[in-house]
Amino acid sequence: MDLVYLHKVGLMYRILLVLGTIVWSVANSHAQVGARGGYLAHAGGGWKNTGSNGSVRQLPGSGASAGIDYALRMKKIRLELIPELNFSQFGTSATNGLETRNHWYSLFVHLQVYPFDLKGDCDCPTFSKQGNILKKGFFLTVAPGLSYQRNALYIQPSSPTPALIDRYLAVSTGIGAGLDIGISEQLTISPLVLWRYFPHLKWADLAQQGADQEEVSLAQWQAGMRVSWRLKRR
Repeated sequence: MDLVYLHKVGLMYRILLVLGTIVWSVANSHAQVGARGGYLAHAGGGWKNTGSNGSVRQLPGSGASAGIDYALRMKKIRLELIPELNFSQFGTSATNGLETRNHWYSLFVHLQVYPFDLKGDCDCPTFSKQGNILKKGFFLTVAPGLSYQRNALYIQPSSPTPALIDRYLAVSTGIGAGLDIGISEQLTISPLVLWRYFPHLKWADLAQQGADQEEVSLAQWQAGMRVSWRLKRR
């Protein structure tokens, strides 16, 4: 088995162990459950597939993502830890007999901070906070991640079965910003934007079908929305 793959699997388990330790240590903090979705766009790097007519496509193309998360809020400082399970889907239409579909399954861990209200009334939901919405609701986030990527090539478009499938385990880092808008004491919506960078991706089968490179880096933009529900304290 690929030693690099085994190393990344080991990294994933170490991340989960650290995450579990942190969750245990802040078990008495306030919690929220959330769901999020967004549009993903190419922001640099990636694969380039050149067709026989000279046309160039950027892969994996644009797509969409959806995730569920669980936010733990610290008691004395406006800092939140948000593990997220995420699914992303990309695809390109048939060109020169080649179609691509990409399904990525990810674990992201968001560390979210409110720089304008770091020592504010962090025990209260966003809806009940007094003051300027930008001061109370604006946040920055850093989000390392681990993604299992399933990249499929359809040599004959419209075929239900892919001809070639590559699987890869990739690490990434995201940075972003957003704004919490309280709808009620339990419900909050948060428009957000995130930039994510994958330093190393590999798609061996694509190189055999005219891609300029097999191994690349990739940057993506995400614009989306998070909807969260504050759990009541027992």
